Amino acid sequence: MAGVAAELFDCVLVNLAVLADLHHGPGAHRALGGPLRFRPRRVDGLPTVEPTTSHRLDAARTHLGVAAEELPGDTDLTDDPRGVLYVLADAHELPWVPYYQRQHMEHSFLVHVDNGVPVVLDAYHNDTPWGAARPVRLPLPVDALRGLAVRVFRTWPREPSGPSPDRVLAANAEHFRSAETRAAVESYTLAYRHHPDQLAAVTALALETWLLARSHALHARWLDDHRPEGAARAAEDARRWSDLAERAYIALRRLQRGRQAPPGLHDRLAELLRADTTGSLWEAQWTSTASKSS
Repeated sequence: MAGVAAELFDCVLVNLAVLADLHHGPGAHRALGGPLRFRPRRVDGLPTVEPTTSHRLDAARTHLGVAAEELPGDTDLTDDPRGVLYVLADAHELPWVPYYQRQHMEHSFLVHVDNGVPVVLDAYHNDTPWGAARPVRLPLPVDALRGLAVRVFRTWPREPSGPSPDRVLAANAEHFRSAETRAAVESYTLAYRHHPDQLAAVTALALETWLLARSHALHARWLDDHRPEGAARAAEDARRWSDLAERAYIALRRLQRGRQAPPGLHDRLAELLRADTTGSLWEAQWTSTASKSS
């Protein structure tokens, strides 16, 4: 797990990133940072940018070169001593994460067998209201593993089939300049601004801004590999998103205590999203790429 920028991934993607580096060498996980998209979907009345598990697995196959096949639900996690299993479970039931017995959410981990003993690998890195989650390597008795898994996948390496960096940047530019994306930005910001339950809205927004900050930071790392002249600007954009995520968390804590949220959260969200669609980051990257290829 060493060398993986675990702090830039959510709890489902992070262990796919570990597999990418395991199969294809250090830094392979950063390939997931090339495509930058804003495609919210509706969940429980509010839009979310959190991708589905299916989308994450497809992205891992294409960009990371990690293929996965779901196994039957009664699969014994120690059945395959030769490989590494990718497991999806409920964080509420996992004793090594701060969400244990506190919050239900999908979480991933890896299992491999070392000298007959199953070992859990979990690279998740995040600071939560209940403490810090940090990467762990944890031998567990077979009995302790039973009942934890919700979905189990056999994994294996394949050749990544993602587009070239030039095509990635061109697709990013096309996506963000599209009328569809700009309309999605306006719809998204209005949904959060005008939601009748602002505690629920800001609770969701704390996660949303965290996800957006991480995707921008991972994109900056990818640029550092492929277009270093654009990486500093992208890192600055990521810092702005990180600042907004912190503001959202502070607003949430105030609302939870029955106080008013600080003003400006929704305005800043709209400002940063509109900046993505009006060309601050992707336009400079694509202009630089186009000029090099002409």
